[in-house]
Amino acid sequence: MLQALIVYAIVTSAALYAAWRWTPISTRANIVSHVVLFAKRHGLSKDQAERWQARASEKVGCGSCGPCKACKTDTAKTPDHIAS
Repeated sequence: MLQALIVYAIVTSAALYAAWRWTPISTRANIVSHVVLFAKRHGLSKDQAERWQARASEKVGCGSCGPCKACKTDTAKTPDHIAS
């Protein structure tokens, strides 16, 4: 019985990690902002909430692939093999 519970916990955590990992960054930031709002309502300190929000917002790029150098500039270069 205990082994089954441990296996369920491992499989569940692996599935949640995989789902989080493959979710687009913009969606993850949206989820974090909702979690922060929920946590604020239930006793999270304002300082901690601001740290969570800042940490989540610093990683948001264009939302498609993640934070990259192309997203930080105003003019993203089109790769040579596409720009024909």
